[in-house]
Amino acid sequence: MIYFDNSATTRVLPESAERARLAMTEDYYNPAGAYGAAYSVEKQVERARSNIAEYLHVLPAEIYFTSGATESNNIAVFGTLSSIREKGRIVTTMVEHPSVYETVRSAAVRFGFEIVYAPLHEDGTVDLEQLSSLLDSRTVLVSIMHVNNELGSVNDLASVSNIV
Repeated sequence: MIYFDNSATTRVLPESAERARLAMTEDYYNPAGAYGAAYSVEKQVERARSNIAEYLHVLPAEIYFTSGATESNNIAVFGTLSSIREKGRIVTTMVEHPSVYETVRSAAVRFGFEIVYAPLHEDGTVDLEQLSSLLDSRTVLVSIMHVNNELGSVNDLASVSNIV
């Protein structure tokens, strides 16, 4: 079988799978616990946080571990919008993952933001010229999916970032 759904899920490296197996069968202790084994696991988590932060050139305190993409997207959208006092504009697309699309819609209603949807080309990529025309001083959040897991379209995030 040829597998074409790597945008949705991908086979992990064998060494990653082995480390996960060990974490679930031997190092399964609560890292917030007040006992020795928990302390060891906490140190492993903090070492991983530091390694990721170093690789991404950010502070370790900026790295959050979540249960998955939906939780991460909710934290990013709600966290960003709940901290903004002046209500403005959210720019996104109609083909975002539901964990972004629905969260943006819910947050916009809850916090009073306007949502504007960037037009797409026939292949599902965002129209960069049109995106640029949608941004103004009131824009508080732009969410553009890198790779669409249904369409397979790949947005040029470097160009999106330069425009934003």
